[in-house]
Amino acid sequence: MNEDKLNRFLDIGLKIYRVIKPSFHNKVTWVLIFFGISLMSSSLLEDFVNHVLKKQFDFTVTGEKDVFWGFMLCLIALIYNIILNIIGAYNEKANRQERKEQQDLLLEHDRKLYQKLEPGLKEQYLHNIIVNTATDHAIYWNQVTTLEAFVNANKEAGNKFLSPEISSATKKLVEDIDNYLRFQNEHFDAYPYHQREQNFRLCLAPQWNVDRAGRWEDGDKYDPLANEMLRLLRTMGSAYAAWRAAVKRVLFI
Repeated sequence: MNEDKLNRFLDIGLKIYRVIKPSFHNKVTWVLIFFGISLMSSSLLEDFVNHVLKKQFDFTVTGEKDVFWGFMLCLIALIYNIILNIIGAYNEKANRQERKEQQDLLLEHDRKLYQKLEPGLKEQYLHNIIVNTATDHAIYWNQVTTLEAFVNANKEAGNKFLSPEISSATKKLVEDIDNYLRFQNEHFDAYPYHQREQNFRLCLAPQWNVDRAGRWEDGDKYDPLANEMLRLLRTMGSAYAAWRAAVKRVLFI
């Protein structure tokens, strides 16, 4: 039997194997062995088997040939079990290969997606945003648009990671950047006022900052906002580090 014929035989056997549960295969084997041993030992089933076969076919398999038929049943059970074990091993190999191919496709998809999204917000660029904003309590418009573009790109249906670990880390990162952006949109304002540059500067509540347009007595209003801004920046930085670590663990890049 050449390799092609063997593979066709195994494929047919595999289909049958998958239709009939392995637990049923084992039951059939044990039933055959049980009857075989029963026949060889002249069990109480002898009269019942003889009665049924004699009535239906005028033929018996017990009597002088009890040992022969019992041995044949056990041999059939053994051959049946060996064949099913071979098919079962082939089935497991096929399943492993299928899982490997699916995993390879998943990793290739996520690797390409990461390489597409990561240039939009590189680690050092985000680090600079966090450090400068935390120090100066100010951010530039092009930095804001970079964060918004990254968030929007990750929210697109076609830009979803398949790996559960990376997907979860990405979701957390996007949520944390979104939280900062909502805070920034609500509490930052262009300062100095009347800037004409396209990449203008946004400052945290300049009307309450004594170093900008505020007064000393406005400190009670400004300090809680500054603390919240710092918390959001730290959370965003931690989420990016977790995202990058998840990518490295799963994709090795």
